[in-house]
Amino acid sequence: MNDIKATAVAATGSVFAGRARIRGLVLSLANGAGGNVTITDGSGGATKLDIVTLAPTGNSHEDFVIPDHGILCPGGIYLSALPTGAKLTVYYS
Repeated sequence: MNDIKATAVAATGSVFAGRARIRGLVLSLANGAGGNVTITDGSGGATKLDIVTLAPTGNSHEDFVIPDHGILCPGGIYLSALPTGAKLTVYYS
């Protein structure tokens, strides 16, 4: 059994510094703010997840469930790109 943890961020940087599996995401976008959400395996590591978002009219809220065992990030979960004004909650174990 895995304990799921959650970290909310509003800027790029480390989400979790240890080995982890991404289980899901909640992305909130501000009016007119689109762009990429990019997660890498630690700072400067391989891209593990890249989501391209469109600029919403009004605020937007999207949920992402990662199937099976999730996305493994042995070097830690690092958010390297986030649209201006966006907030991201990462669920991991």
